[in-house]
Amino acid sequence: LQSRELSARPPGGVSSPERLLTGRLLGCKSASALLRLVEDHRHVLNPIHCSSALAVLARLAPRAAPPSKGDARRLKLLEAEAEKQMQASEPRVLANMLWAVAKRRSSGGDAASWEAGEAFLGALLAEVAQKLAQFNAQDLSNSLWALAALSHLPGAKLSEDNNNTTNNNSNNNTANSNNTTNSNSNSNNNNLLQDMCLQSERHLSSSSNNNSSTNINNNDNNSTTNNNNKSSGNAFQPQGLANSLWALATLGHQPGQRFMGLAEEAVLRQLEDFRPQHLGNTLWACAKLSHQPSEAFLEATAREAGRKLQDFNPQNLTNALWAWMQLQYSVDRHLLHLVEQECLYKLESFTPQHLTTSLSAFAKQAYHPRSEFMQGHVAESRKKISQFTGPELAQAIWAYATLGRHPGRSFLERFSSESCKQSVSFNSQELTRSLWACAKLGYTPQALLLRRFKSQAEEQLAEFSPQDLVLGMWACVMFNRGRRTLTET
Repeated sequence: LQSRELSARPPGGVSSPERLLTGRLLGCKSASALLRLVEDHRHVLNPIHCSSALAVLARLAPRAAPPSKGDARRLKLLEAEAEKQMQASEPRVLANMLWAVAKRRSSGGDAASWEAGEAFLGALLAEVAQKLAQFNAQDLSNSLWALAALSHLPGAKLSEDNNNTTNNNSNNNTANSNNTTNSNSNSNNNNLLQDMCLQSERHLSSSSNNNSSTNINNNDNNSTTNNNNKSSGNAFQPQGLANSLWALATLGHQPGQRFMGLAEEAVLRQLEDFRPQHLGNTLWACAKLSHQPSEAFLEATAREAGRKLQDFNPQNLTNALWAWMQLQYSVDRHLLHLVEQECLYKLESFTPQHLTTSLSAFAKQAYHPRSEFMQGHVAESRKKISQFTGPELAQAIWAYATLGRHPGRSFLERFSSESCKQSVSFNSQELTRSLWACAKLGYTPQALLLRRFKSQAEEQLAEFSPQDLVLGMWACVMFNRGRRTLTET
């Protein structure tokens, strides 16, 4: 008995030396120290060691300088060892590896120079596909988030980020390996995202059925199965659910009406546990996927948002406002007043996108903010106007005019100057909206801006809708009054 006790493994099934190495990896303070430790112990690394090392690297890489030649070599060694361990890795370990690679990629800055190799990522995705049926809800949500954070559709090259949007203009370099093998590999990878959705749908359906069974047998206290599903990761938790929806919307992948319906039910069951970010991302995803939730869902999420509004950051606030606007949901006036109040408190932290989205959403809701908010909004917009894109300039001026709130001549002069610089980025709707708004506000733009808009309009004339044409002509007539001939305008 004594001999068995001495030779037995500690709880968890991991021997002390293995656990000690995991602790040392997790305790590394620099990427270089981590990679040297990996190199020194490369012959004893197991899947958990590799996963832990990749996770720590994801945390340290954003603060690290670009890797030296030695560190670059050690990074390849880590990836090679991790690839060897993939077949023996459990689903959770594979999902964690993928998450770590994505976290490193999405951190920006010098972290980009620590990116995973394309071959390693391809091998990891292939192993994920092999074991997808064993993935629980948390593994799936981590993997979906990773694909979106990588801006990576399986089977395609990693793409460059452009203004925080997914850009799939991949660099299709010709591979040296067998073309037939590559074709089969890409075909398999292209099915991965759809398979992830189907597997997620099964977990959502199972949770829904378990919940129904629990409700029916409530008097018998028969909820053991549901609780086990939650604790084992078989049921989507709020963060996993919100992350999955955000990921699918970011990737532009439609999971289907059944998936979205089951997701709605899952959100409503756990709504009290949803944090502001979860609420904002969930609403944003529904709108981005052009999914129209039920009125009950929209009302419930709006009420929950109202209860937690003080904890909403600028991104959460504008995500919710934008989603309600896109979904054409008429928000309760009292809630809009509370949202306006929160926006006012946090205006200094608003980016140009937050400023334009919030005001446009209020305009679409026919909600007129108080003078205090409008004054603060104009001041903050004027301060940051050089950071506005062309579409954001058009959106801002349209919102002021729609709300009938004059932003002041100094703001309009700045608007005119900045629009001159960015006139080539205005599409037909943005051109006519800007002209209409200026005319509505009684302001005639600089002659240079009118000439540049004229040049843009001539190039895009075929794209103008009847409404664009009418708004543009109306604006020209208004500018003409007492100033110049209609032809010149």
